[in-house]
Amino acid sequence: MAISNLYPAEGPTLNLNFANSRILDRRITFTRTTGGTYTDRDGLIKYALSDGPRFNHQYVNGEVESLGLLIEEGSTNYFTQSIISNWGSSPAAGTKTGSAGISPDNTNTATLLEATATNSQTRIENGGQLTPGTTYTMSCFCKAGTVDYCTFGLYELTDGAKNFQAIFYLTGEGTVTYDVNCDATITPYTNGWYRCTMTITLTAGASYSGSGWKLGVCDSPTAYYNAQPGDNVYFWGAQLERKSFATSYIPTSGGEGDRGADDASMVGDNFSDWYNPSEWTLMIVARRNYSGNFLTYPNLARINDGTVNNNLGFYGAQGSTQFTNYSINSGGVEQTDYVARFLPDTSQFKMIQALKINDSTFGVNGTLTTTDTSVTMPVGVNQLLIGVGNWGGTIQQIVYYPTRLTNAQLQNLTK
Repeated sequence: MAISNLYPAEGPTLNLNFANSRILDRRITFTRTTGGTYTDRDGLIKYALSDGPRFNHQYVNGEVESLGLLIEEGSTNYFTQSIISNWGSSPAAGTKTGSAGISPDNTNTATLLEATATNSQTRIENGGQLTPGTTYTMSCFCKAGTVDYCTFGLYELTDGAKNFQAIFYLTGEGTVTYDVNCDATITPYTNGWYRCTMTITLTAGASYSGSGWKLGVCDSPTAYYNAQPGDNVYFWGAQLERKSFATSYIPTSGGEGDRGADDASMVGDNFSDWYNPSEWTLMIVARRNYSGNFLTYPNLARINDGTVNNNLGFYGAQGSTQFTNYSINSGGVEQTDYVARFLPDTSQFKMIQALKINDSTFGVNGTLTTTDTSVTMPVGVNQLLIGVGNWGGTIQQIVYYPTRLTNAQLQNLTK
């Protein structure tokens, strides 16, 4: 096949390149009931107002990479004080100092936690939100001080409940050096900061009386009780969520904090201007915010008439890492079987759907399904829904061609 045949002869009628443009197309309606945070192109945490889109970035090997439009489900930070110096408890075997350094949002609000005793477990505690059988993720931004290790944990457990502990190495790309009864992650940010997370599921039926969430200092990759006088680490932006992963930072000051869900759509004329009801190809470049099984049925994108009767969408299957093209419906009748592809981690992926009467193909990252030759087009569709409030990731690009591209072109576009 000639090289030219691998590329579409006709250009797209819609090309939303969020990662490069970092702006929202005027035809998109975007809503979120609260403010929200994101990582800007300078690597700093920034604050968006309600109904304000967020274009997220990540820090990789010393460079900031644009990820595109951030779409998240709603969430709550159950820590009533996200600034560590405002935690009410006094540190065990140590001291805390507020306004001790520049934080990831470029304000002087970082807290310095410093050991004052030999071979100690220097830590600060925050109680509450200890419901047996519940999954929680605690996250906090951490930065090395005189030592390179910090600790997370849930301690002083009773009635046979488990201890949950993690140690993080705050240098280079960062590593989790030790963890027990938890899943821990570490993500580098600019200026020496890391976002560390610990995900745990509390033991059903156990008692957590007198227990508390802990942030601590140590100078060993495996030993908690190892801080020496003068050992210190910086902390900022503590967060506790009832999820198996951390979402974007939700600041709090005196009460639990909520972030509303992100919703984006193109409806009516803003949709029909580029949509061809006879045939088309839709490609989306995106990535998830978390690894492992989908917790719900997150929708990446959906084209429909406001119902499921005439509908096509890309979504994840709850309890698995499978992603599917959501059985095409026309007049309330399923036109294709569910087609699944596995997306187990946070790597970028390219997903594509080509559709024409009796001619449907779905693919991810260059791998296509068998072409379905018995398909009726959805009728009366009038909107594109983006993220649909519960995607939990970023969307780099959405491209729509008003023609059914060849399978060879589908593979080439998604490699």
